[in-house]
Amino acid sequence: MDESVNPCSDFYRHACGKWPKVHANDSYRSVLDNLDHNYESRLADLLEEQGSGEDPRLVGLLRDYYTSCRQNLTHSQAMDILEKIAQSSEIDSEAYIVGLTAAFRMRIQLLPTMKSSELWSMLITRDSGESPDRNESSNVPMTRQEFDSTWQMFPWLGEKANQEEFWLQVSHLERQLLVKMGSYRWFQEEQKMPLHWMLPWPQTPPTLFDSIHMVIIITGQPRDFLLRYILLRLAHNKVNPATSWQIDREECAEQTRRFLSHPAAWLMELHHPRLQEEAKMRGIFLKLKQRFADKLLANRNEFNTHTMHFLMAKLSRMILRLSIMPRRGGATEEQIEEHYRDVRFQATDYFGNLLAALHHQAAVLQSPLKYSYQSRKSWLPVYGFGVYASPYFISVSNMLVVPLSFLEQPLFGANQSDLLTYSSLGFVLGHELSHGFSPNGLEFSARGEHNPGVYNKMKTNPRFQRQLDCLDTRFRPRMEDEKFADATGLELAYSAYFGGDLPRVEDQSLFFLNFAQFFCSSETKNEKSKIHGSDRSRVNDAVRHFRPFQELFACQKRKRRSPCELY
Repeated sequence: MDESVNPCSDFYRHACGKWPKVHANDSYRSVLDNLDHNYESRLADLLEEQGSGEDPRLVGLLRDYYTSCRQNLTHSQAMDILEKIAQSSEIDSEAYIVGLTAAFRMRIQLLPTMKSSELWSMLITRDSGESPDRNESSNVPMTRQEFDSTWQMFPWLGEKANQEEFWLQVSHLERQLLVKMGSYRWFQEEQKMPLHWMLPWPQTPPTLFDSIHMVIIITGQPRDFLLRYILLRLAHNKVNPATSWQIDREECAEQTRRFLSHPAAWLMELHHPRLQEEAKMRGIFLKLKQRFADKLLANRNEFNTHTMHFLMAKLSRMILRLSIMPRRGGATEEQIEEHYRDVRFQATDYFGNLLAALHHQAAVLQSPLKYSYQSRKSWLPVYGFGVYASPYFISVSNMLVVPLSFLEQPLFGANQSDLLTYSSLGFVLGHELSHGFSPNGLEFSARGEHNPGVYNKMKTNPRFQRQLDCLDTRFRPRMEDEKFADATGLELAYSAYFGGDLPRVEDQSLFFLNFAQFFCSSETKNEKSKIHGSDRSRVNDAVRHFRPFQELFACQKRKRRSPCELY
């Protein structure tokens, strides 16, 4: 907390102002990040245990990938996989990512849909964290003599490209990379040389504008040329083949969990006590649903009988599900192994495993497997959702999913007070529940069918349309659903816990503080979120028009806009 900050002016800073300093030396940067960190630490513990010899194949896949990731990776291994990929006639996006990962010792925090420009922006602007080792790499253009001698190291290159033409491409690219675009007052921030960078780098530190120029130049090159050029640069730099590095255990567990989500969830659930708490979780969810039902039944919009039936049926059929794995019935160990039947890993080949994992992930994304209402009882297809701690709502299933890693303190614990649980977990569940009744969520029926007809009819209601316009004008179009869910989630959690009783001031204060501290973070990049807004704005926007908060902290009454209330 930073009690010097007026809660009415900036409640986020009041509740979280000292978070970055207090957690400066921690490996996590937010509450959600801490939950994932703890989950992955426990997964690493399980994968480091000696196998019994009778473990199912899916556990073997987990251990093989994790073991290969934890071994010392060498420059020689990186060169081998890069050369293997560079010899390919066609280099797909997955192979391209692996080649760059090996060359730049890059962390795997990538989406399969990430654009090449985003990838290179991340590479060029990442802080080295230390002074580059000038003995390890050269960052000046190659001479013709250096190029010719390096070319001879790879006889197969002559079969892929004309040596003279390739040299012209290389020399032209390297001249372009060193071009200074001039000094611009709004681009004065200088870029340090990135970690493990081996391409030409200007002697005078480039500005951010120069870095953007470098990204444009590099991403304009064909994949095959670029990887072969990088191979030549690495060979020219004459790095010691025995040079090695190691990926830390939590990151290896994160990668294992990302690429083998279902096997990881299956293994963790064997050692997770969440089944003991399922009744308590569902009790909280049912109480939140009842509070939302009260809002709907008040019918402030004076909706007709047909619309009210649509809304109440949707709320009634909405369910809560814990984990991407089914609670009972559904997927079995054999089904999971069938899903990963074509995946083969070797405990000594990290880069080969990474390529196989990315190819499998790409194939899953292109498969016809989709979310559906029927998926409420089966295992869930995964990418992005369910891999990390944050819960999510699936409109076509009318289902709220809570990953197991979310069921940890400070959000949830068997002996935790209900006040702390409702002000954090209750808010999040209320937020996700609200997504079923947000502008986008209303286009889907109780059974997940896309049925915009009722929603279009609802928009003819004058009061409802005014509130939609309120959301649209107050927040950017892509944020309106999230802002509605934040405000409604806080209201539902507050009313579910306090009910109609007159709460004590101390309890109210703790409730709001715990709610806000769920968002505490050291990440400045959250300021740029296009969907949720910053952590700071999420907290402040949610409490700004919430009467119990305003009254508790005696916020001065001033002329202000009314809250946007759809119901």
